[in-house]
Amino acid sequence: MIAAAPYNGFGMVGAAPSINVVSVRASRDGVTFGATDVARGVQRCIAYRNTYNIKVISLSLGGAAISGLDAGLMVQTEDVVKNARRAEMNVLAAAGNHEGVVDWPAAFGPVMAVGAATHDGRRCAFAAAGHEVDLWASGCPLDAAFPDGSPAWASGSSESTAFVAGVLTQLRATSPGLTADQAERALTSSAQPGSVGPRLDVRAASAMAGIADQLFVGHAMVPLPAPSGDASVPAPPAPTSPSLGQEMAASGSGRNASSVHLRGRLPKPSVRSIRLRQRVLSMSFKNKPRKIEAQVRIYTRTRRRAFPALSRSLSVVGERLRTKVPGAVIQVSITYRDPHRIKAASVVLLLHPAS
Repeated sequence: MIAAAPYNGFGMVGAAPSINVVSVRASRDGVTFGATDVARGVQRCIAYRNTYNIKVISLSLGGAAISGLDAGLMVQTEDVVKNARRAEMNVLAAAGNHEGVVDWPAAFGPVMAVGAATHDGRRCAFAAAGHEVDLWASGCPLDAAFPDGSPAWASGSSESTAFVAGVLTQLRATSPGLTADQAERALTSSAQPGSVGPRLDVRAASAMAGIADQLFVGHAMVPLPAPSGDASVPAPPAPTSPSLGQEMAASGSGRNASSVHLRGRLPKPSVRSIRLRQRVLSMSFKNKPRKIEAQVRIYTRTRRRAFPALSRSLSVVGERLRTKVPGAVIQVSITYRDPHRIKAASVVLLLHPAS
């Protein structure tokens, strides 16, 4: 949610709504985790980095190095983090939600440690601090949501880490020539001074990475709501870029605004009918353009799960959908997407057939 919630006319918008998230389980029992679990999770990210184009590993977790971590376990995780860096992957971790020293593995040098700050750059009252913190970002509070989609507030360095990870992923996705070191340097070198240390400045970091123009073009395509009546709201002025360092300019000069030329946005989905009977969901689309895909995600609740879970993710080219679902359907989301990427994806339609 914090890193990548899409712009879909529903709820919050994440730090980088266009990125993809690869979820890797770090806990064997869903409750606890240890150094071995963290190392295994990072290793899986390395193994699948080409399959899923993974550039950034976000560890919204941590613990005191003195609480059950022996030297061997710490070295094991440190070695796998070094391997991730050799593979040109960024590794971020939460600095901690307590007064005192920074948690591990955030305190390990190659890991980018993120601390929780207020919106005006002061340390959150609960946040760990120290010279190991590389960057501070908003963390008390941030918009979030409960697993059932209802709105909530969240506070912590884990949330700050997710936000920074989203921004860092966006930088590397929009300017693929950036190395892991260059991308991190774009964040830290452009940071605003704060009372406890450098504070994330997304706009300045985008300019330093050479992607300000691309982000402006993308932002201008988002339909902004009018304040009243039919009055239109103009797009914000284009950001001005400071002088780029030679190294950053060389990395970010390969793409510019002229390479982005999507032609409008697809219409918001509408359904003619939807029916749920004996765990079979049927629906027909009312306004889906020809050759456009309808991305349908079905969320269900089963007896063994406390919260709804994504049970089906389908791509539909025709006008109708019929599929069996494993539990009670709580929510269905529908998005129109152009497989040729000529038009921007539609906003999301949310349905609640169970209600």
